[in-house]
Amino acid sequence: MMSLTTPLMLWVLLLFQEPTIAPRLGPAELDQLLALGKEAYLAGNYRETVDILEPAVAADHGLAMLLSADAWYALQTPEAFKKSRFLYERCIYEDDSIPFADHSYVRLARIYIQESELAASENRNYDAVAYREEALFYLSRMLHKFPESYFRDEVLAEIFDLATEGRDFDQVSKTAERIWAESVDEHLLTRAEPIMFIRQDPFPDDPAALAATFDRHADFIRGFPELLFAYAARFEELGDLARSAELYLDIINLWPNREDSAQSLLALADLNRRLGHYESAAFLYGLVMLDHPHGEAGSQAILEVAEMMARGQVREFEVDSRPYTYAELVDTIRHSRLDPVVRARYNFQVALLEAGFGNVETALIILRNLVADYDRGPYAGLYRTFYEQLLYTTIDSRFDAGDDWALDRIYTQHRQTLAFTTEVRYPRKVAEAYLRLDLPSSALQVYENMWNFKQSITGFELAFEEPLTDYLMLLNQMRRDEKLSFRLTEYAGLYGPSDRFHPQYLFVKTMYESRSMEPEAFLDQVEENPIPVRNIYEARRVRRAAVMAQEAERPELAESLYQTAAKWPELETALPVLWREGRLFEADRLFSLGNYNDSRNAYEAILADMRYDGADRDWAYLQIARLFELDGSIKQSLRIYGQIVYSEDKDSVPYTLFAERRLKSLAAAKVLEAKEEELFGGTF
Repeated sequence: MMSLTTPLMLWVLLLFQEPTIAPRLGPAELDQLLALGKEAYLAGNYRETVDILEPAVAADHGLAMLLSADAWYALQTPEAFKKSRFLYERCIYEDDSIPFADHSYVRLARIYIQESELAASENRNYDAVAYREEALFYLSRMLHKFPESYFRDEVLAEIFDLATEGRDFDQVSKTAERIWAESVDEHLLTRAEPIMFIRQDPFPDDPAALAATFDRHADFIRGFPELLFAYAARFEELGDLARSAELYLDIINLWPNREDSAQSLLALADLNRRLGHYESAAFLYGLVMLDHPHGEAGSQAILEVAEMMARGQVREFEVDSRPYTYAELVDTIRHSRLDPVVRARYNFQVALLEAGFGNVETALIILRNLVADYDRGPYAGLYRTFYEQLLYTTIDSRFDAGDDWALDRIYTQHRQTLAFTTEVRYPRKVAEAYLRLDLPSSALQVYENMWNFKQSITGFELAFEEPLTDYLMLLNQMRRDEKLSFRLTEYAGLYGPSDRFHPQYLFVKTMYESRSMEPEAFLDQVEENPIPVRNIYEARRVRRAAVMAQEAERPELAESLYQTAAKWPELETALPVLWREGRLFEADRLFSLGNYNDSRNAYEAILADMRYDGADRDWAYLQIARLFELDGSIKQSLRIYGQIVYSEDKDSVPYTLFAERRLKSLAAAKVLEAKEEELFGGTF
């Protein structure tokens, strides 16, 4: 005869037992359920694993929570990811004694990576950025907390991939350094090789090794102009001029608008001259003169062409169909620049023509160079005013048209104007465009430039307040806490409680403190300094604190916070999710305190309010059914459980599953009761 203590029989008894009071499982029973869950998991029966482990999860058994989270994760559906994410977070934040915490961090990160990819495929760029930053947060936390983790190399690889996708060369470089210092995985070391190889100091005199390294990683190296430039310079140093010229040409073709493009073009021209390709060199020098007529590179190009003509290497030379004689070049070099007034008037006319033909970005480059070179003299003010008006009008039109890559080019080409302007709404639009392109690091740099400029001038506090507040919000969203801590202090020195965006500042400060402080210390601070609720940002602060209070098992504080929020008349419309959470918490709180009548009234009020979604309403139904069970009203609880089972709300799946199990359990109880009556009633 099978023993009643086997794991299978234990699970069956738990399924069919009377549900009025939740069973208290002993250590042996929990271990038996865990063993049965492992068996189902290893057999690939993930749904069965979740069902088996549910009593153990309800009893807060750590390993059961972890295995249940893995089973949900293995189901690979959006709903399952939600359940697994919740359980992994519990494993991390609720019980430090649960082993394999690094596993939970990694799985959480991978869930966020999948959610980021889904959001990107649906053009929800803001969500995609937020999810990717969450993934980076958990991956970085795992490395920080568990530097010797079994998953270390996998996590380093994932951070490397995310940084590569986001064009964050600094993060890629830092990750490569850590891989090189800590990993022994050959594949991972190979991925870090192109960065670490070029950084050798002293650099080995080995052209073959340089070429082999580049060939192995050519696609990766071409993804980062900084890295490609470094390899081009190394090839030149080691005498492989043809290969160096090839890479400089790649830089020019792939990133024509970079600030150092003139140096790349000039270096390419020099290499062609040294290789004896004089016509090609002259053509490239002409491009430098055309694109950078007022800079050092342009002057150097003129000098090199003049020397080539003097040696007889080039007989004719023209730039943009304008022929130059040797005498003209020499005269240009001797005087260093054309007559400022003449040059300025000519360049301005060319800019007007370009703009008239629709080549606005070309016109802007001409005007930028004109203003930089001709800052004083007749019509200098007119040139600057026209340049700025055309620049700002172009930003407006490109932003409204959604041409975000054009804004990227414009900001790169006109950084010296846009990073030092009090007309802050234009660089702010560029930052918003970068966010739409899923390039938060680029947006962050725009805000950083605005912040630095504001720090260098006096006045204009009102103009800068909103974009600087946006900067804090973005730092908070990206979890750049080290930078955020400094900026919060600096912001407090510029703006005070009476300023317009002080509530946003306090919101960011609260979110930062909730991450950087110990939870208990943070909640003590909230308790000592209550948050008034007069606007949506204060309401969001209260919501964050209330969630943390529940996680820390401080229901009295959570109750106080929800009550404070409820006093704000606009809460229902401004932040309805907090209003609903407060009422649900109140009902659950009454239930937990044994005040069943008032809790039932609260749940019924929720059911009567159509502003609650299906999941919330099903939860209220479920709780009412449980109350009827506790009261012995089995028929009424059966009726409600039956309604929940047929709920069509996808977010209510856990509730419908629970209701279905309760229906089966109650039905089984009725069958057993009938059998007992038949046995002891003498009918046999």
